[in-house]
Amino acid sequence: MTGEIGKLTLDGKQVGGFRNWTAFVQIKPPIKSWVIASGFWMLEKVNTNKLHADFYAEDNGELQLIKEGEVTVNLPLEYALDTLIVEPIEMTFEQDFDWRK
Repeated sequence: MTGEIGKLTLDGKQVGGFRNWTAFVQIKPPIKSWVIASGFWMLEKVNTNKLHADFYAEDNGELQLIKEGEVTVNLPLEYALDTLIVEPIEMTFEQDFDWRK
């Protein structure tokens, strides 16, 4: 599954986002999934890598929310704010997360 854009939130506040994401699923039990995004941006520094992510994909010219959930984001130690960083990031899910649902 692929999508165009996503949003990262912490305590209900948007703190960043990501673009051009691809979800990978291991369907042999236990089901595991992870996402790789081709770029990201952060609006503020966060002291945790556990965030809420919303995943959007285009459908008939409009963005549709595909999935959302708690993720661990593999952020670099240092990053600029308010800048698109064209560097892949990986997100893993806190619980079993089946994209087929």
